Amino acid sequence: PPRPPLAASIHFGTMSFARYGWVQMLTGNASSSPTAPKTETLSTLWPGVEWKDLSLPGNTIWYYKDDSRLKEVLDYAPDLIFFMLGGNDVLNYLRDGELNATENAQLKANVESILSSLSSGLPNATIVVLNYYDLIDTCSGNITNQKDLQEYRNLSAVTAEANALMRSAAERFGCLYFDIYSVFMHHCYGRYLGDGAAHDP
Repeated sequence: PPRPPLAASIHFGTMSFARYGWVQMLTGNASSSPTAPKTETLSTLWPGVEWKDLSLPGNTIWYYKDDSRLKEVLDYAPDLIFFMLGGNDVLNYLRDGELNATENAQLKANVESILSSLSSGLPNATIVVLNYYDLIDTCSGNITNQKDLQEYRNLSAVTAEANALMRSAAERFGCLYFDIYSVFMHHCYGRYLGDGAAHDP
């Protein structure tokens, strides 16, 4: 079953992004937020744009491999697709503290399967693959005595490993690759683990 978001499961501060994730930031469609909604959104930057949010917070990539879910994307026939799947799978794999070879192969196969279906089913669409951001801002090595955080002690290294997989998959299927890892760095939960360069979430 899907796990709760990192912030909720380990009580990092008082921030709640349950209804204010990156999709809501792009669309300006937030029902709650820690700060005022941004004024530059898809609709304000490109008036008249039509968009469809097919994300489901907390779900794993398995859900999107379902034929009916993928058919919904193909039937909508978008010109532009933002692909950001597998992050929750990585967190689930880390329950034992590592991303082993079997799990890595499974993630690779799932990502490539969906990208293959999208690129062949929508040959004229632009597909943008977003990589994974490091929830702990490279500070997972600072997890020592925090009992409830032990499964995340290798998160930073695993995130970098998974991003190499995402880049390779994007190149294989002719997709654009966008590095949110660098853009989001120091804006996440590293502040609670000694990140000296922390910025506004």
